Amino acid sequence: MPIQYNYNDGYGISGNGHQSYINFQPVIPISISEDWNLISRTIIPVVRQDGVSGGNSEAGLGNTLQSLFFSPKAATQNGVIWG
Repeated sequence: MPIQYNYNDGYGISGNGHQSYINFQPVIPISISEDWNLISRTIIPVVRQDGVSGGNSEAGLGNTLQSLFFSPKAATQNGVIWG
């Protein structure tokens, strides 16, 4: 499961706030037939910010993004698997 960390300094209206967030990005292949997979990729951001909205500290979940890909189970003659 890929995990990505991001940090923003000078954030918010006053420019004195900061924000950090971690994206959890599980990738799950699901067999839908003998020849095809459905690959689910979800991005779930966990956010913490200080001094962004009225000087308060806040934490929580950000907007979740869901992507679905269809992919053949067998590679091409060149060894490529596409989705």
